[in-house]
Amino acid sequence: TDVPIWPKLPKKATGVRSGPQRATPVDVTRAQVAAYLEALPLWSKTFRGSRHAVRPRMIVAYETGLRPATLAELALGKHWSPGQGFLVITDEIDKARFGRTVPISRLAQAALTYVVAETYVTIPSPDVALWFGVDTSPPWAAPVA
Repeated sequence: TDVPIWPKLPKKATGVRSGPQRATPVDVTRAQVAAYLEALPLWSKTFRGSRHAVRPRMIVAYETGLRPATLAELALGKHWSPGQGFLVITDEIDKARFGRTVPISRLAQAALTYVVAETYVTIPSPDVALWFGVDTSPPWAAPVA
């Protein structure tokens, strides 16, 4: 009956929860989510010559349910390309190291396409982060519920 002592896993280890989880889900309607997304700024303020896409990123987060850390690692040409109806989640960017293809909605695809169109004059080489840009962009229509 000698049971070995199991070492405590590091907080960022694969498969370890990030913290306490909610006992029950938060109930919101699609209209409430649409209103929240509409209230977000399209882009962050410019800092040191760059900014990031706020509303499009939150649209993709809502539509896909992917972890923020996974979204932060998405690269143009490697994980998504314009016209593609899915994201390629590689083992390297997934916390559980479970690479897979994630289908995306037309709204998420439109948000990603918008970010690329407003950020890059030409499609850059692969591995360029999706969420950052230096241009100024026109107002973008809010998502429809």
